Amino acid sequence: LGDDGSDRDFQRFIGKKLKSTRLRRRLSQSELAELAGIDQAQVSQFENGRVMPKMATFYKLTRALGINPGEFFSEFRAQEMCVHVGSLKFLKVGAPSNNDF
Repeated sequence: LGDDGSDRDFQRFIGKKLKSTRLRRRLSQSELAELAGIDQAQVSQFENGRVMPKMATFYKLTRALGINPGEFFSEFRAQEMCVHVGSLKFLKVGAPSNNDF
C-alpha cells in the first residue's frame, strides 16, 4: 500500500460512492447487504471508509446496486484512476490517454 495516503483517499471515495448510490436507489444498508449476500456491518464499514471491499464483494455490491463496476468510477479521470486489486498493486481503469501509446 502507498505511504502518501492515496490508498486511504481511494478507500474513502469507494465508501462515499457506495453510500450515495445506495441512497439514490432508496435502499437501506440492510437491504443492500441482503441483495449483495453480505452482512450489513460490512456495508457500514465500506461506506465509512474503514474497510476496502475485496473485488468479489465489490462486484456483488455493484450488481446489487444495478450498475457495472465501470460506471461506478465514471467520475474520475481515466488516466488518474487506479483500483486496488487484493495484494496486487494497481490496475488502471478507463480509456488510455495519448501518453499510453
